[in-house]
Order: sequence, then structure tokens, then C-alpha cells
Amino acid sequence: MSAYLPGALRARIAEADRHRCCYCLTTEANSGIPLAHDHIQPLSKGGATTFENVCLAPPSSPPGIAGPVSVGTRQPSKREGGQKLSRTKRDLR
Repeated sequence: MSAYLPGALRARIAEADRHRCCYCLTTEANSGIPLAHDHIQPLSKGGATTFENVCLAPPSSPPGIAGPVSVGTRQPSKREGGQKLSRTKRDLR
């Protein structure tokens, strides 16, 4: 499931995250993997598409690389996979 993010919200999130991954703090230029807008609490688990619940992170599987699970099965969220946010939006205010 995907959620629409208005351009203003996308820009606000990118600026607040300093154009870095919220989990490892690396930039797109350093990793070579484009960052995407990611829900911290997934929509399927009741998460909302809000500034506080969306951050920049690499996609689960980089483009052109097969994912860890077969097509059609649910991948765990980054949080379920054990990754922790390096900082919160409140830290940036």
C-alpha cells in the first residue's frame, strides 16, 4: 500500500531529516541508494501519513536487486527488522 505525500510534506521531511536516512544517517550520495519516504509505523499497522510518522530511508530492496522474500509476501518493516531510528523529529526542532 502506498500513500500520497504532498510536495510540501515531502520537502519538509527531507529538510528535517537533512536529506539523510533516519536509521543510519547516511546520505544518498554516500550509499548510492536513493532514499524514499518511509512510514515509521506502517499504514497496515495503523500508522498515519504525517510529518511525525514519515522519514527518509532506503527502500527495503534497492532497485534491480531481488528482495529477501518472494513476490507477494509481506516484508517486515524496518522497525520489525530491529532497526532503530537514530533521531526523532522532535530532536530537530
